[in-house]
Amino acid sequence: MDLEQLNSSLAEVIKISKSCNEINPADCLQDDEIINHSQNDINTIVSSLTEGVNDTWNTVKRLFEFVRDRIIYDFAPEIEGPEDWQASTILKRGSGFCHQKAILLTAFLRASRLPAALVFQNVVDHVILNSRYEKLLPNGRLPLHALVAVNINDKWYRLDATLDAELCRKKAYRLTKVIPGEETLLPKLTLKGNPHFIIESELGYFESYPREFRDLLLKNWNEWNLWQAYVRKKHLTM
Repeated sequence: MDLEQLNSSLAEVIKISKSCNEINPADCLQDDEIINHSQNDINTIVSSLTEGVNDTWNTVKRLFEFVRDRIIYDFAPEIEGPEDWQASTILKRGSGFCHQKAILLTAFLRASRLPAALVFQNVVDHVILNSRYEKLLPNGRLPLHALVAVNINDKWYRLDATLDAELCRKKAYRLTKVIPGEETLLPKLTLKGNPHFIIESELGYFESYPREFRDLLLKNWNEWNLWQAYVRKKHLTM
């Protein structure tokens, strides 16, 4: 399903997204079926990562780096059912694609009493655009890329923990790092100075993960299996 078809299928969901000025931080602390941050495993990890840390940005940094590096980025993960989107399942598995990593980071931040929302974008990846995989992803466009926004002192900061450190080392990508008072987004350039990511459009902020996104993938199960087989055969990644 190409970008136009995908956005058309999800037009009603995207319509209910909010801007950073519209979203209520109090609504971004909730626990639900997908962002299930009340789970013991999540709270145990969060407590161990933030023990003795009193600074908000250091807390964010520790949680971000765990999700960035300990949850290995998988461009085509095994998907068996709805539970694969739950933060607790993602933590146990230790890998995931951008939606799954964003869900877990959202859960971690909320477990630390930091309001966190999910953000979705359409992104262009120039590395794919200039590779033999361009036919699979026309124009290098990655629809519905997911990341996180955290609210600190009544201001939202976007955080993208998608690409893990080992992947960045192997591919000569720039590693995303948390810098206090700044946003952490996918890098515009590779370490070699070549174009990498461009945010084509931002689709908005959500207090919870739209189940329609998950259900669309499950509905197109056969297409996902073909995509997964191709990615694993060719060792494709972002």
